[in-house]
This record gives sequence, C-alpha cells and structure tokens, in this order.
Amino acid sequence: MNKDALTETEFDLIKRVSNGDEDAFRRLYDLTYAKIAFYLHNLLRDKSLIDDVLVETFTAVWRGARSYKGKAKVTGWINHANLTAGNIE
Repeated sequence: MNKDALTETEFDLIKRVSNGDEDAFRRLYDLTYAKIAFYLHNLLRDKSLIDDVLVETFTAVWRGARSYKGKAKVTGWINHANLTAGNIE
C-alpha cells in the first residue's frame, strides 16, 4: 500500500466517490462502516433493521456523494442523511 492510500481522509475519498471511483467507495466503506453501524445500533437496537439501513445508507452514499459540500465530517453527513431520508425514526 502506498503512502497516499494510508493518509487518505474521508473527505478525499468522498470526493473520489462523487466521480464514480469504486475503489474509493470500498475504502470509504471500510473506513466508515463501524462508525455508522455503531450510531445505528445506538438508535435502532435491531440487528436486522440495522443491516437493512446500512445497505440503504451506503447505496445512498454512492448515489449522492456529489451532494456532500464539506461542511461536516463525512460520517456526520451520512448520519444526517439517514435521519432526513427517514431511514431512522
């Protein structure tokens, strides 16, 4: 793995995802999955529902990455998107 891959931030990755970069999406998923799953677990406490929401969440990240404006952490943007999309009540 090269140095750039080690120092890539969520911000760098979401920008690449917004351009259709599948490798960046996989890296962003690997980097943020545990944080998003933990957040959802604290709210939902239902493994099956959490799994469904995670699939919807990362599908939405892939499709909506261009809407990220850099005003919040990427994980915060993802969690906020879940709330506003009705994935979490």
